[in-house]
Amino acid sequence: MATEIVQQVRQRFPQSFILRSPAVGRDIGGKLLLLSLMLRLGIQSDYTLIVHDKKSPHLVDGNKWREELYSVFETGKVRQVFNVFEDDDRIGVIGASRFVTNEYVASSDEFMCTSSPLLKELRNEYAIATDDYDFIAGNIFWIRSELLSRFFGNRNIWNIHSRLESGNTLDFSKGTRLHAWERIFSWIATSQGYKVYGL
Repeated sequence: MATEIVQQVRQRFPQSFILRSPAVGRDIGGKLLLLSLMLRLGIQSDYTLIVHDKKSPHLVDGNKWREELYSVFETGKVRQVFNVFEDDDRIGVIGASRFVTNEYVASSDEFMCTSSPLLKELRNEYAIATDDYDFIAGNIFWIRSELLSRFFGNRNIWNIHSRLESGNTLDFSKGTRLHAWERIFSWIATSQGYKVYGL
């Protein structure tokens, strides 16, 4: 089936780039590979939409989550998103307001999630210095493209990808790198002095 789809895409869109990705890192793994391709091709844009299919069969309200997360790229909202970016040059990330989350407890320098030890390790490894640990839970949002280019431009994205967990990994009892990166994607902006904005 996958081979047939690739052939159809190549016939209809001969200039397209097709990535085959192993089942590593769930949506984060795919996003990292696409960002690597974007940087290698030198694609220039003002904003990047970070999105995935958001299938959450382990959640009773998974479909509702998806609809709310997707609301930021509905036809009527896209102009609103661009207006927010244009009106305030300190806004770096825009996502659905219900999903703007902050798990950081400053008094203990801990995060209220199972990935706290990994978050602290990765924060140090990638020199993420910020007082603002807001992020978009669900990892569907708009971000200023220059922030991605600055953060990933001199980093080996394939190395980051290779350290993610395989399969449909969940973080209910133990933290994971892929769930840590779900938070770090927003901190790419806050660590550069920008803010996360809920629409």
